[in-house]
Amino acid sequence: MATENILMAAVKAGGHRQQIHEKSGSHSHEGRAAQVKQLGKPNDLIERLKADPAFAKVNFRKSPEPEGLHRPVRLSRLMNL
Repeated sequence: MATENILMAAVKAGGHRQQIHEKSGSHSHEGRAAQVKQLGKPNDLIERLKADPAFAKVNFRKSPEPEGLHRPVRLSRLMNL
């Protein structure tokens, strides 16, 4: 749910929907998913999204930090306005 809100914030900030979706998917599937699920390693998806220029206009500071990232976040809280 949190990644969907982040995607929507990136698109609302001017990102191309399909490109943002592809970038998010590549970050979440680039070998990390198996490490997180099978080996119990920490999930660094949000850090990778923060480092990607395509998500530069998303205000991650206003989203709940790791323990709250699975809860819905209001889209307006993720925008840099």
